Amino acid sequence: MKVFDASDQNHFASLSGDCNPIHTDPILARRTQAGDCVVHGVHAVLWALDTLIERRLVKEPIAALDVRFQKFLYAGAGVEINVRPSADASLRIELISEDIITTTIDVLYGEPAGETRAVRNFAPVSCTSPQELDLENIVGASGRLANDGSDRVAAEFPHVSRAIGPQRAAAITRLSMLVGMVCPGLNSIFSSFSIRMTSDAPESDLTFEVFGVDERFRMAEIAVAGAGIAGTVVAFVRRPPVQQPSLEELRPLVGGDEFAGTTALIVGGSRGLGALTGKLIAAGGGRIALTYATGESDALAIAQEIGTESSRVLPYDARKDAQAQIARLEWKVDQIYYFATTPIFRQKTRSYSPARFSEFCEIYIDGFADLCSALRANGNTPLRAFYPSSIAVKTRPRDLTEYAMAKAGGEILCADMNRFVRDLRVLVRRLPRLLTDQTATVMPSETADAVETMLPIVREMHGPF
Repeated sequence: MKVFDASDQNHFASLSGDCNPIHTDPILARRTQAGDCVVHGVHAVLWALDTLIERRLVKEPIAALDVRFQKFLYAGAGVEINVRPSADASLRIELISEDIITTTIDVLYGEPAGETRAVRNFAPVSCTSPQELDLENIVGASGRLANDGSDRVAAEFPHVSRAIGPQRAAAITRLSMLVGMVCPGLNSIFSSFSIRMTSDAPESDLTFEVFGVDERFRMAEIAVAGAGIAGTVVAFVRRPPVQQPSLEELRPLVGGDEFAGTTALIVGGSRGLGALTGKLIAAGGGRIALTYATGESDALAIAQEIGTESSRVLPYDARKDAQAQIARLEWKVDQIYYFATTPIFRQKTRSYSPARFSEFCEIYIDGFADLCSALRANGNTPLRAFYPSSIAVKTRPRDLTEYAMAKAGGEILCADMNRFVRDLRVLVRRLPRLLTDQTATVMPSETADAVETMLPIVREMHGPF
């Protein structure tokens, strides 16, 4: 079993030139569909091939590779290799992490094919930060990537480099840079590549040209050739992180003193609905204390936008003791908005995972109860709290069983708090699917407007209930 840790991620980023933050920056990666850092797909492929060639489970010569990146392979998660021999001149390799097939590699044996047809003299492309191409300007994109660094690649993957040649191994490594840095670049998801070995001059550069774009699936097909390989790369253009409206954009929607006198604790206020709610309250004249678990810079930026007189920022982890964490909060609060969460849309192999249910309950039930208790113990009464449940409790989408169960449990907790706890009133609303970083999928999906959803709730928190 192999575990790709942060040092592996940074090392391959340097080796390949692919420094896309989805691989190396946990703060920025959490704002992608993955929700956390994922392994460079090409890195995992070269590691697997190098391992199997060394063990003589992959024969030589290799004529072609057909690779499919089916699921995210997360950094820090173990991955194993499964080999499926075939009677013909091919081999199927599967990379499996947490019982999920993340990658398939089909190896075709044989001699390299003839030279590729002549291609245009594309302009050289070099970048140290990811380009951000959208569907409009990706059409017809082309260029030439210098295929240098073959010595470093050979040192890292010696068995692959011996089997197919160091220049070809370096060219495969460059495919990661092509997708993650150049085309589509920053907002990319590497889907697949299919290449054959050719008899082209191995010292030549790697050229690319986008020859197909499917707007329905936000998918680009890219022809690659040079350095002894030729074939096709497929990548998706994922949607960029969701940008919530600015404070100035929200001011016209809220009366200037509509929420004056309110001091609200926004748990999970560094982004998404928490950030939006904080801005709405501030636009109405209220004070807010924003918490963050990992996104300190995001929370500080919001506080700067609102102003230091009306905002505070503090770290908070809903899985840890609430009393110790809120001790640093200098204000008495009269409202809580509880947006603490963990990644919701994650890969799974079984219909039910006790570990995942426990993780959700720790945040959505235990964490909420602990925070309310700690604030009341510190004299923050009377206290109102907003608990965001989900329409998933009723609709029960596929793969969200544990999430829906935990939210249903949270609803029961809130109902009993309203019955039995003095000086505490909890408002529960089942939110529809809203456009957030976690729901911004490649495929189009119907989402409700976040401002139209949250502003009535904030107003309800200031009225009788």
